[in-house]
Amino acid sequence: MPASRDALVKLSSARRGASIHEIIDMELIKNDAEAFLLTALLKAYGASTGFLYYSPGRARSNERPPDAVLCTPEVGLLVIDAKNHSIDGVENVEAGCVFLRYQGRIEPKNVIQQVESQMFEIRSDALKLIRNERLLPLTNSMVAFPNIRESEWVARGYDKKHPMVCLLFKEHMESPSRLKQRIEQLVKDTLKNTNKTSPLNIEQADVIYRVFGKSPTINDNRPIRASVSEETMGGYIDEIVALDKYLSREQEELSRMAFDDSPRVVRGVAGSGKSVVLANIVSRYLHRRLHSLEIPLFPEGEISIAVTCYNRALVDFLRQKIRLSYREQTLDENIPSSVLRVSHLNGLMYMMKSELRWDLNYIPKKEMIQMGTQAWANNYREQIKEFAHKYPEHYRSTCFDAIFIDEGQDFEPEEYRLILDLVRPNEISGEKPVLIFYDDAQNVYGRNRPVWSDVGLNLLGERSSVMMECFRNTRQIVEFAFNVLLGSQSSPEQRVRTRTYADINYLKQRGVIEETGDHVRVRFAEREYKRPDVKGFVERYLEIAWLADEIGKLIQVEAVRPEDILVVFYQQHLFPWDALKEKISEKIPNLEFVFPSGEGGDKDNYIFQKGKLTISNVYGAKGYDAPIVFLVGADKFTLDKEGRAAFYVGATRAKLHLYVSGLTSGSSLLNEARSVSQLL
Repeated sequence: MPASRDALVKLSSARRGASIHEIIDMELIKNDAEAFLLTALLKAYGASTGFLYYSPGRARSNERPPDAVLCTPEVGLLVIDAKNHSIDGVENVEAGCVFLRYQGRIEPKNVIQQVESQMFEIRSDALKLIRNERLLPLTNSMVAFPNIRESEWVARGYDKKHPMVCLLFKEHMESPSRLKQRIEQLVKDTLKNTNKTSPLNIEQADVIYRVFGKSPTINDNRPIRASVSEETMGGYIDEIVALDKYLSREQEELSRMAFDDSPRVVRGVAGSGKSVVLANIVSRYLHRRLHSLEIPLFPEGEISIAVTCYNRALVDFLRQKIRLSYREQTLDENIPSSVLRVSHLNGLMYMMKSELRWDLNYIPKKEMIQMGTQAWANNYREQIKEFAHKYPEHYRSTCFDAIFIDEGQDFEPEEYRLILDLVRPNEISGEKPVLIFYDDAQNVYGRNRPVWSDVGLNLLGERSSVMMECFRNTRQIVEFAFNVLLGSQSSPEQRVRTRTYADINYLKQRGVIEETGDHVRVRFAEREYKRPDVKGFVERYLEIAWLADEIGKLIQVEAVRPEDILVVFYQQHLFPWDALKEKISEKIPNLEFVFPSGEGGDKDNYIFQKGKLTISNVYGAKGYDAPIVFLVGADKFTLDKEGRAAFYVGATRAKLHLYVSGLTSGSSLLNEARSVSQLL
C-alpha cells in the first residue's frame, strides 16, 4: 500500500534538517518501509558529504533500481533495498533465500542476492569508467526490514541461516547511532577483507556520480529570485518551476525501456512528458552503446541514430532535452555529432543528401507544399530505391541504426514508410528499430492514425505503451481544453466527429475520464489551480489593448519573467500579431520578442529566451509549454476537427494559468469555450 502521510511528513522533516546532497521524489515513495529507511539514513548521515539517492536509474540499465544508494567518505558506496514485510510474512530463510508470503502464496525471493546483483552492476559500470579495480570505492549491500525487529528474526532462528551484518531491522532505523554502528561494522569488515585503507575519496565519488548522473531531472535548474516576493505571481511561478523538475514513476519506468531491436509506440495524453521520456530513452540508448565494452550490436561501423518530428520549431527543444538528459545521466557534455542527428523530416532528408552523401534531389519546402505530403514522400522513396539499387553498400552502411519520432500523429502513412527506408534492420531481429510517440488529441493536421502493419511495423502486444498521467497542466486547464476538443457544448454531430480524436472510448475504459451528462470530467491531471479566464470583445483592437494591459501587469507588477509567458494564436494571417507587439511595446519599452512562426531564425531555436516574450501560432508552439498562456483570437479557430485539435494544443501549452480571448460575434470556439468554462 502507498506510503502514509505520517511517514512522508517525517521524511520531509528529515530532509529539511539534512545538508547531504539527496535526490528523493516524495511522489515516488511506494510504501512506509521505503520512507522509514530514507528517514533513518538522513538522520544518521544527513550532515555528511556525498549523496543519498532514492531509486536511482542508471544510463546503462533497464532493470529496477535499488531503493537507496548512500555514498559518503565514511561509508563508501552502500546499496540498500527495503522490504515491507512483517515477521509473519517471512515463511523461512534458507541459504540467503527468503521465502515470503504474497496473497496467500509462498514465493522464494532471494532478496540478498537481488541487492548484491544491483551492487555488482554499479561496480561494473564504475569499473568501465576507471578501468582499474583497485581504484574502486568500497562497495557493500544491505537489506532493510523496517517492520521486523531483530529479536523477532533471532527468535525464529533466521540469524543462523544468514549473516546478520548485512541486514537492518526496525530498531536500527529507530536510532541514528545504532544505524551508524551497524553500517560501520559492515564497512570495517569489508575494509579488512579488501585491504583498502579508506571507503571513498573525492575522485571515486566523481566516478559514482558518473554512473548515476547527478539527478533524474527533466528541466535545467533555475534559481529562485531572492528579490521577488513569494506573494507575487512571478514568485509563485519560480517556486513551482523549481519543484517541477523530477520524473514521475511512470516517466522513470518508460525511460528505462529496453529499446534495441524492434519497433515501439508510446501513446500519451497531453502533458504526460512524452518528449522528456523520448530524450531519456535516446540518451540511455546512446550511452549504453558508446561506452559499452561488450561486442557492439553493430560492429561494422559507428552507432548512428536520428530523432525527427514534423514541427521545425520543435527541433531545438528536442536537441536541448537530449543533451540535458545525456549530461544528467553521464556527466558528459557532448554527444558526437556523427552519432546523433535531430531534425524535422524534410531537414533530415537534406542531411541524408549533404552529410551522408545519398544521391538524392532535395525537395525544398515550397515544392513539398505544392506536391502534397503523399507525393513528396513517394518521390523520395523512389529516389531512395534507385540509390539503394545503384550503391547498395553505401546505402546499407549509412542507414540509421534507430529512429525516434516525436509528435507521431503529425505524419501520414507514406511518411512513415519513408522513415523506415532510412533505418537498417536489426541484425538479430530483422526488424527496424523505430520508436514513435503519439497523441491522438493533438492531431492538428487531421491525419488518420496509420494501420501500423500496413506501413511495415509490428506494434502488437507489449510493444505499445500508454502514458496516462498529465503532469504539465492543471486539472482545470486540461478538462476545459478536453471539453472544447470534444465539442461538449456544440451540436451532436460535432461531438461524434471529434470523439475519435481524443480516443475517448479508450480513456473511458482506463478510467481516466468520466462522462457526466453533456461533458467530460478528467481524472488524469492532479495539479489544481484557477479555472481558465475566457474574455470576449466586440472589436479586435479592444482585445489587443486588454492583452497588452494584462501582460504589462504580469511583468511589471507581478514580476513574471517574460519567458514564462506565451501568446498563441491559430494561424499567422488570422491575427494582427504585429499590432499586438506594438501595443505591448508601448507598455513595456525595450521588451524583445521571439516569433517562432515567422521567417526569421527564431523557428530554428528554442522558443523561450531569457527576458523575451514569445508570440507564436499553434504550430510553432507545439511541444512547448509555459506557466502562463494567452490563447488569443479564439474566434478564428475553425469548428471542425482540425480547429478543435489546434485549440486543444494551444490551451494545453499552459502549465498554470490560461487566458482565452477573442471576438464574441457569430458561432465560434470562443463562445463554446465560454459555455464550457461556465459549465465546469
